[in-house]
Amino acid sequence: MLAEAFFPFPLSGPEAVSLYEYFNECLRELGLRVETGIFGADMKIELVNDGPVTIILENN
Repeated sequence: MLAEAFFPFPLSGPEAVSLYEYFNECLRELGLRVETGIFGADMKIELVNDGPVTIILENN
């Protein structure tokens, strides 16, 4: 089964880039190492997934 992301209200290009940069900066302020590339670029990756993962995003 393949799940695809669904974005009912996507942001415009400049707004999306701004949110992307803000999100990355928030992670850095938490002390996390964040690597970025070009927002919206076509990327080819290779991944070995070893186990389940659950990511919970909350909006308070």
